[in-house]
Amino acid sequence: MKKSVSILMSMAAMFGLSSCDNELLTAENTNKTFTIFATTESGTKTALSWNAGNENYDVVWSEGDEFAIYYKGIGNNYNKVLYSTEFTLESGDGTPNGTFTGSATLNTGTEYMALYPASIYSKPYNKTKWPATTQTYTAGKITNSPMFATFTVNEKDQIPTVSFKNMGGILRLTVKNEENVSIKKITVCADELENPITLDCSNGGSGVALTADGVEFNIAMPSNGNEPAAYSNVSIYLTDMSGNICHKSLKTTDTLDIARSQITRASFSVKEAGFISAGVKFTINGHEGIAVDIDGDKVIVATMNVGATAVNGIGCGGSSLSFADACDSIADGTWRGWRLPTVDEFKTLCDVDYPTFGDLGEGESGGSGALLWKF
Repeated sequence: MKKSVSILMSMAAMFGLSSCDNELLTAENTNKTFTIFATTESGTKTALSWNAGNENYDVVWSEGDEFAIYYKGIGNNYNKVLYSTEFTLESGDGTPNGTFTGSATLNTGTEYMALYPASIYSKPYNKTKWPATTQTYTAGKITNSPMFATFTVNEKDQIPTVSFKNMGGILRLTVKNEENVSIKKITVCADELENPITLDCSNGGSGVALTADGVEFNIAMPSNGNEPAAYSNVSIYLTDMSGNICHKSLKTTDTLDIARSQITRASFSVKEAGFISAGVKFTINGHEGIAVDIDGDKVIVATMNVGATAVNGIGCGGSSLSFADACDSIADGTWRGWRLPTVDEFKTLCDVDYPTFGDLGEGESGGSGALLWKF
């Protein structure tokens, strides 16, 4: 996992950049209401607008955009400014230059960080963590693509133009299918991703219908600071509206390179990969898994516990392996790419006779599916 640490720490180093000297705007009220002029850099996108004939995009703000203001706390943590509101776009919709208004108590000479979009950041926010693990599909746009900017209130109680920078790049995934299939979500997993990235495509319950020509999905992913991030052992999962899963992995010799403020293209053919039905077994990173239904979704469950060598090994009723043992096996790469189940998932797997438990004789216990594939 050294690559993961490198990517996250490089992303953290980006936050140390000072804001440039720009035109200053006077605050309407130093203690409460501020009007802030905010710009996006070339290649930073909240909405994607085609420039015909090339792969570039106009850099524009969108109606409803909001950012929040944080100050540096302990270590890598940043805390939201007390009593502050989100700063909401008032003008500049469809342009790279926006005027935002909001309320905050800010101190002269203190460096602050503006984080966009306001809704995805934890409180406090650890700057080494990628905040956009869940995103929402909108045709022709990228949602929850994290941006940041730093600024300082000067001695005249003025706020500089806030110049936002993108924390990562965009994976543009083209998905093709000749049959009538609607997608509920897309999940991207890789060795260097601490958590999978999910694109919610439920679209109010109707999903996103695939076509033979392909539908493009934009997914924000972290870069290696100002350098491209090379992702290995990349797996992409499509979940349709019925909960069936379609899985495709990049070749082990390939890497998926994501550069800050740039677009990386990849394609996915549902016809080639096919959907996984409940009960189908296959191997992921050297460990057998099986697709099972949990609350209407297919989940890939290990057919045996960590440390077991057969399906009828140690199971739910009397495992000698602790969660700590399982966590160690994930961390050291033995079960790379798998995760522990949630409490509800574990109860469901233990209470219901899924095929993962195998054909057991009286008094035998089957594999509990102690680990799930990490989406």
